[in-house]
Amino acid sequence: MKLIFFLLLYASCFSSCTSRLSPKDTEIKALSDSLKVRCNDRIMQTDSLRIEAENFMAHTQPGTPEYFLARQYYINSYFNEKNFPRVLEMLDETERMPGYKDLPATQANYLYTRSRCYQFMQQYDKAIAISRQIMDLVPTPGDTLAHEGIRTRAVGAMNNVNNIFYFTNRTDQGAEWFHRLRTNPPALLDECCRRDMMIFEGYLRGLAGQKERAEAVMDSAHALPVYRKTAENTFRDCSFAASVYYALPHRKDDMERLLKHAISEGRKDRYIPGINWAMSLLGNIYSRQNRFQEAVQLQYQGLEIGLRLQDNVFCARCYHELSNLYYKWGMYPQAQYYIDKVFAWQENTNTNLKDKGAYHLTKWSIVQKLPGYRREERLKLLATADSCFLLSEIKQTAQTHFYKAIDRIMILPYESAKGLEDIERYYGSNTSTASDYNVEALRAIALFRLGRDAEARKTILAIKKYNSTDSYHFLDTLMSHYIHREDNAVIAHLTRLREPLLQVYLEQKTREAVVEADIRYQTEQKEKENRLLSAEVELKSSRLQTFIFTGLFLLAIGVGIGGWLWMRLRLKEREKLFSQQQLHEQSQRLQQLIASRQELNNRNEELLRQLVDIQATHDKTCDLEHVMESLQPCLLTNREEEQFRTAFASLYPTVLHSLRSICPRITRTEELFCMLIVLKQNNEEISRTLGITRSSVLKNRYRLRTKLGLPEGCDLDSEVRALLLPE
Repeated sequence: MKLIFFLLLYASCFSSCTSRLSPKDTEIKALSDSLKVRCNDRIMQTDSLRIEAENFMAHTQPGTPEYFLARQYYINSYFNEKNFPRVLEMLDETERMPGYKDLPATQANYLYTRSRCYQFMQQYDKAIAISRQIMDLVPTPGDTLAHEGIRTRAVGAMNNVNNIFYFTNRTDQGAEWFHRLRTNPPALLDECCRRDMMIFEGYLRGLAGQKERAEAVMDSAHALPVYRKTAENTFRDCSFAASVYYALPHRKDDMERLLKHAISEGRKDRYIPGINWAMSLLGNIYSRQNRFQEAVQLQYQGLEIGLRLQDNVFCARCYHELSNLYYKWGMYPQAQYYIDKVFAWQENTNTNLKDKGAYHLTKWSIVQKLPGYRREERLKLLATADSCFLLSEIKQTAQTHFYKAIDRIMILPYESAKGLEDIERYYGSNTSTASDYNVEALRAIALFRLGRDAEARKTILAIKKYNSTDSYHFLDTLMSHYIHREDNAVIAHLTRLREPLLQVYLEQKTREAVVEADIRYQTEQKEKENRLLSAEVELKSSRLQTFIFTGLFLLAIGVGIGGWLWMRLRLKEREKLFSQQQLHEQSQRLQQLIASRQELNNRNEELLRQLVDIQATHDKTCDLEHVMESLQPCLLTNREEEQFRTAFASLYPTVLHSLRSICPRITRTEELFCMLIVLKQNNEEISRTLGITRSSVLKNRYRLRTKLGLPEGCDLDSEVRALLLPE
């Protein structure tokens, strides 16, 4: 009985303490809110929690409620790492700080953390004593926040005490402890926690086998009003009451109603430990009442919750219950399918030893009914289950040992001596258990396998009643042996034992066959629906993949085209930059050439003036006319002129072609004149560049105006540039 309540007793998570931060200090309030969110997270980030707590403490004054709140979060970071000695050391330091004794709500939080440390360190008596101190705290009158904080911690402390008494197998002592507490309760508990105390007392009395007192206490507890209703508290009250009513046949309707209500409340919260146990227990009720579809549907709902929460342990337990349901109704391939699912899920999670042993025991039961498994494989499953149970330090039920004995007797004949030893050890001193599980029949089989025929025959004849239809095949095994030996006395005795069970056995098999046929029909219909849904899902998945691949292909093409255009643009920019650099260099060369020609022309003019002066002073003393004539010609040589034309053509490639098209009879000198106009040279600069006088420049302008057909009074430079330069 006690094992079905194991999942109800998970340790409760830390809840954040009520903060008294000043609403004016927005920075401290923001830090506090951040810490509350992180500390309430079930997967708390220890490092970040510690860093934020240190930051919070740096912004608060020591001795204030805010400072103790931040220090509590800081200590919780070490608690998450299970560094309990360090936590206790820091708690001792905190209790010596000034202002600590003046804050009862803060004391409740720190005492709760201390009790949890002692509980994890298995110092259970200290944990219970510290929990009792929490319940004795008195809040400051009028301080509603402190009142609620102490009440919350007191309820959590009672839950921890309940867990301690359960895990140490002292349920009767625990029931008396809670009875004394509610008989003489502290003021706070008497005001708002009387229902909670009675719930825990009734639950422990039910585990201790005190059925009538447990029922009376639980009924009285549920008659009291709820102080503060939450989904978690409602689930606890309903599930604990259902566990008490489980042993009372006349309360089966109440049990089913309470379990349904507990499951309904459990779904409202993000996660409540024990909801999978409640679903399993309700599923067992459905199964006993032949409501197979409802039992299976309930476990599928549990699977949905487990998948939504991404809880592998939850999912594995739901698959385990499905496997047990199919095994019970003789659908062994389906049972094997779901137990294989269990083993696949438990590989990805940290399964506790108790659950792991139950999974191996269930698989062993299933492979008993299926061909293809060797004896060594079956023994390995049973040995693994046995090891898990022993290491888990959980007291085993008689049925578990009974199955182990059956395996060693029926499956492994060469270990029959060990099987007989187990029977004598587990059942020899327990008459009621031996009667329930027909141990004498097992003893007879073991003695027969060991060759101790006389003892086996005596044991069989001593059996007065055989009351197990589930193990009907044991009698068949003994019957076949003694029919072969023609022992009529034993055969007659076994026949008398079988007759009362035969009709029940046949009815049970018939009922199982009908249910199995109905289940198979329903299963086929569901499989058809699943195949249709799978086909639809595959079609949608195929379409989605097509859309994705098409989108990726178009995206790749777009990226390629964009990259190509970008490369072309970069190439054009580089070509343009290179052309601009070339034009700039050519323009500089032209300017340098013009400047050099103008400088040379200035020197020539200066020499001519000097020669004129010399000739006037020394008349007929020397012949200077020839020298002066040699300085008069154009300063541009043919080579320099070609260089000038080449450089100009690179800058203005269409000018000369346009000029010759407009005026075919233009001379080379006039072309040079037009090129200098295009380069924005004035008359003075043109005369110095070409080495001619200003009057010659004006004459050339007149002739050029005539050849180009320009009217009088217009600006020659502007017209030439307008004609020759493109817009």
